[in-house]
Amino acid sequence: EEIVGQIVYAFWKIKRCRRADRVFLEKNTSLVNSGRRDVDWTSVFNNSGFMNNLTRYETTALNQVKKLFDMLAAYRNMQAAKVIDADVSDK
Repeated sequence: EEIVGQIVYAFWKIKRCRRADRVFLEKNTSLVNSGRRDVDWTSVFNNSGFMNNLTRYETTALNQVKKLFDMLAAYRNMQAAKVIDADVSDK
């Protein structure tokens, strides 16, 4: 149950990161010719390392999700092995 809670929390962090990314890009975007958006990429990538920090934050959360899913799979396999061992010893 704890592992599942941590997975949910990690996905929430990823969602929050992507929302922050979108908002940041929108703040550095202006409308030009016929409603097309033009992103000021210089501001985006030179703004105090914000995008680098955001990328690291998201990567860390994604790695955490992978690690937690691996832990959950290992736990499930361990539980399955206990069931199999119990079945064998009953016979």
